[in-house]
Amino acid sequence: MESRLPRFTRDGPPDGAPATPRGQDCAYYSTRLMSGDGYRLCFADGRLVSKSVVGDGD
Repeated sequence: MESRLPRFTRDGPPDGAPATPRGQDCAYYSTRLMSGDGYRLCFADGRLVSKSVVGDGD
């Protein structure tokens, strides 16, 4: 799956993103240039367990 992900992640979660779910590692990707939201992909034990759009949407 990693080969299909964008090359670069955001430096951290966008403003307004909920806390990382317990036991999961999440990566954040921008939805578009200068956007206030982002895609969040969360993994547990090397498997994708959730995906969502998070942030303030500006």
